[in-house]
Formats: sequence, C-alpha cells, structure tokens
Amino acid sequence: MASGTATEPAGEPKAEAASGSGGAKKESRDPSTEVIIVPGIARYHRNQCILIRFLGPEDLESMTRQAAEDAGCVPCKACRPEQVLEDD
Repeated sequence: MASGTATEPAGEPKAEAASGSGGAKKESRDPSTEVIIVPGIARYHRNQCILIRFLGPEDLESMTRQAAEDAGCVPCKACRPEQVLEDD
C-alpha cells in the first residue's frame, strides 16, 4: 500500500501549507503583543485597524493580547490582530 503515501506531501513546512489554503489555521501572534480596545466593546484591534482609525487616543485603550482575551474580548475580523501577517 505504498501508493497512498507517494501522493502525500512529506516534509512540507507548516507555514507554507497554511498560507496556501484558505481553511488552514494561521500562526498566532505572541500573547504579549500590544492591541487596542474601545472601552465598552468586547473586541481588540491592531493599531492601524480601519474600524478604529478615526477614534482619538482618549477613546482607546492599549493592553496585551492576553489581557484583552482574559477580559473577554475577541479579535476583530477586519484586522485579525491574533494572527501573524506578512507585514508583522
């Protein structure tokens, strides 16, 4: 039954495999990475997120990703602050 193993990609790096398929899990960012939250909204963002770009510093708080998750915040679906992106 060696023919089944010949078609499987052996030794393919996980990073390349994840970037090639839409359903694969991306690499997570360090829990100590600084993220931005809007007080009263249970979502955390990257500094340059399009959804918070017009808010002033008085409207925002920064904390670690781990602290935001511990406080019940979830990652923004627009900027994906929990994932490592090419420009990180």
